[in-house]
Amino acid sequence: MFKFNFDAEECEASVAEIAESNELIWDPFKEVSTEETISASQDCITKFTCRDLQFQIVDASKSYEKSQTEELKSCSIFQSLQTSHSDLLTAKYEGGFKIWECTYDLLHYLIDNNIDLRNKTILDLGCGVGILGMYALQNGATVHFQDYNVDVLKYATIPSVSHSFGNTNNCRFFAGDWSFFCEENTSTKYDCILSSETIYNPKNYDKLCAVFEEKLKPNGYGLLGAKSFYFGVGGSTLEFEKKVDARKKLNCSKCWTFSGLQREILKISHLS
Repeated sequence: MFKFNFDAEECEASVAEIAESNELIWDPFKEVSTEETISASQDCITKFTCRDLQFQIVDASKSYEKSQTEELKSCSIFQSLQTSHSDLLTAKYEGGFKIWECTYDLLHYLIDNNIDLRNKTILDLGCGVGILGMYALQNGATVHFQDYNVDVLKYATIPSVSHSFGNTNNCRFFAGDWSFFCEENTSTKYDCILSSETIYNPKNYDKLCAVFEEKLKPNGYGLLGAKSFYFGVGGSTLEFEKKVDARKKLNCSKCWTFSGLQREILKISHLS
């Protein structure tokens, strides 16, 4: 049996070896309808609390374990994770069922700095179960949730939003690789892009930068929470900042640093 880790204090990644990008087939763009989801029973829901916030999060591993539907039982991600000792399977599963440590950092930053999200259009990029997007939704924003995996949205994100708010009004849900997201979702620009722990793979930096370059409104900004170093896979905030600088389209600067330089939040905006 496998279990997705929802404990912030146990969020160190066990990362599969990252293959060369030209060997991989990345998932295409797809907008996921709420009608495609499978409802979760009450015993598959865990409470997420942070300060005064409380959300109802669907534990997808419990849903899989208790599932009576062939669709969920045959889900390839769950089958792969049963035999894998990694939280990431490059180009197949990008960790979306797990709440990563820097999500808490970014959530605290939004709360402590009273970031105004009301009436804004927000992208939760690499959303996973959707904690950051749900915070924005609770604060009056329209939120688009994006995760690499369709199944993460179907079995975790959308059910968690539905259980927490009673509906998915003012939400849209997108799956697939970031390069296809920019190509297919051309109509929407965002006031703010929130993202956590999405820089662990340096091979994806150009695609990630392109999302901020193409999807931020002229006066929009992004907030990206990340570990300073991702040991074993090569990603780091410094390398990401260098990539942003090299592309000459965005500003990227630290707006929060955890003592010991272990974790940071980067603010990203268009060059003036």
